[in-house]
Amino acid sequence: MTEVLAPALPLSPAPTDDNPAVTFNADGSPRSYLRNMTWDFTADKRVKMGGTKKLSFKTSQYDPAYTPEVQRVMHRIVKQSAELAIDTLDYKLNGLKKVVCCLGGTDWSSLNDERVWHTFKNNLQSKKLAYSTVQGVLSMAAMMSGRYIEDMKRLAETLCCKTKKVKKQNIALPERMGTALFREAADIVELYHPHRHAISEAYQEYNKLYDEYLASGKHQSNFPRWYRTNHGYNVPVEGFKPCGDAMVVNEIQIACLITVFGFSGSRLTEGMSFNKDSYDEVTYADITVPYLKGETSKGQTGGTPKEEVWVTHPIVKMALELAYDMSEYARDHYREKYASHPDKDTYYRELDSAFLTLGIRHQKEEVVVGNLDRAVAMFAKKHGIVATEQDVEEFNLLNPHWHGSLKVGGFLPKLSPHDFRRTFAVFMIRNKLVGILALKQQYKHDNAVMTQWYTNHSELASLMDLEVDTELQELIQETNEELAALQLFEIYNSKTLAGIEGQRIVDKRGGEEHDDVIYGGEVYKSLEECRSIIKNNNMSIVEHPTGYCVNPTCSRICSDNKSGQICQHEIVTPKKAREQLPAYYRMVKRFKALNNSQYYMYSVLKNMQLEIKAMEMTFKDLGVEFTPVDDLSIQCKTIVEGEA
Repeated sequence: MTEVLAPALPLSPAPTDDNPAVTFNADGSPRSYLRNMTWDFTADKRVKMGGTKKLSFKTSQYDPAYTPEVQRVMHRIVKQSAELAIDTLDYKLNGLKKVVCCLGGTDWSSLNDERVWHTFKNNLQSKKLAYSTVQGVLSMAAMMSGRYIEDMKRLAETLCCKTKKVKKQNIALPERMGTALFREAADIVELYHPHRHAISEAYQEYNKLYDEYLASGKHQSNFPRWYRTNHGYNVPVEGFKPCGDAMVVNEIQIACLITVFGFSGSRLTEGMSFNKDSYDEVTYADITVPYLKGETSKGQTGGTPKEEVWVTHPIVKMALELAYDMSEYARDHYREKYASHPDKDTYYRELDSAFLTLGIRHQKEEVVVGNLDRAVAMFAKKHGIVATEQDVEEFNLLNPHWHGSLKVGGFLPKLSPHDFRRTFAVFMIRNKLVGILALKQQYKHDNAVMTQWYTNHSELASLMDLEVDTELQELIQETNEELAALQLFEIYNSKTLAGIEGQRIVDKRGGEEHDDVIYGGEVYKSLEECRSIIKNNNMSIVEHPTGYCVNPTCSRICSDNKSGQICQHEIVTPKKAREQLPAYYRMVKRFKALNNSQYYMYSVLKNMQLEIKAMEMTFKDLGVEFTPVDDLSIQCKTIVEGEA
């Protein structure tokens, strides 16, 4: 590894004021100052729903005496790069904090001393940090000192924790476990959806009486008993009881969340932008496509969200309506709470989300719910989503980074909304419902490589499906045989056939008389006879672009339009011939364009001429209407003729 010294990155001049304003309110008045331990960007930047709005300089990693220098550096970064998202600024701040910790101070230029640099790397390695974190530290160290690191990626791999060297991918749920989890969530959505307004009203009443109870001077711990005794539980549906910590309604919310993320593959902050008006449908060619409208900040300058859409499932409409309407009591509370707040517009925008913090008495700052990993995992455990032997085998195949962490009869080693994102991707590719490019659009990825990362090992799962499911294999075999029999039935009983093998069939059935009439001709072979021929392997039939091939030993795929006239095993039906009409007209157009008197085009044009004539003969044999080309003569001359 070669490390080269380079000039330090130039920074803007230091502020003249010792404590200048860094962030501002909507009216332009100062909000956060340089020496504040927290910088609040709420009014300065529009961030993703539930996203980070603040930078905190509080830390126990180093002596507080170094904090002013850290603040000075971050102030310069903020001024130089106003387009940076707050998440990016936070990443840089955390990297800078660790530089100070490993360096033991803020003498940035000392990192150019080889002995100091060696000690710095040892200190960084001893912290056993993840690869991405080490990259952030090295990046900030290079920026502050001007030290050039030729292969930062390799150095980060050397200094990071070996168990964290490879980033663990989010898990893809085994299909049976995922299906069971989504079924439980959907059942809850369907159960409570008709009562969503009544749920909100019940909590509205509960919280109103709670406030009145405390105002009378009574202790809060006695309220549940008093409420139960004096009012009872005015429950909209059996099993539902309002309570101070909103436990019951929180579980309903988690069920809605699992349904939304499980059937859209959206990111957490994208899902937080959905509300009950996000669901819509559009019809293409008599097919109704349900989709969601929301916001994404991925890849956007400054992290500013933009509108996007996600294809989804109709059950998501019910989930969003339930989540939104049952949380109306919390929405009313927050509207009143923040009505005169300087950041009213920001909070009111977030109140459009279907997923609010429902425990209004325990809400600290964010009105959009967060920290959902534990709640989602607890939901799965409560509903007994445990692994079978087949689940474990499938889990290990789909999640090599987590191999061995799922046991038979055990719960998933982790579960988060982002795991539903990867589960969605694997399910769609595994079951061949979409391609990589369609999934790339659904996931709002910048490139298909990232999409393929999400679908990792889905193709192996597809193979495993075929290996373990003998019933499915038999069903596929029966379906293939039936399709082949139907193809053979259509061929044998078609009024006209072309191709050498097709002509043989026409000649064989020539004099026979039958009463049933089909396809304008006579029934030569019944469907049952065709099934018997296929089942007994008496004939192989393969469809290709120009017709059907009945040669079981043929090792090529016929795609040459001359095959209808020269291949001994070719059958062309009228339907297949009509499918070739666009190709015929394209070839005629190409022939005319290339027919430019250049001698080196002769062999190409001759082959095209033969293909066009062969297609015309096939069309005529089958009575397919077409417009023949006026002139097929080749204008160019060959060298052999001496006239080139």
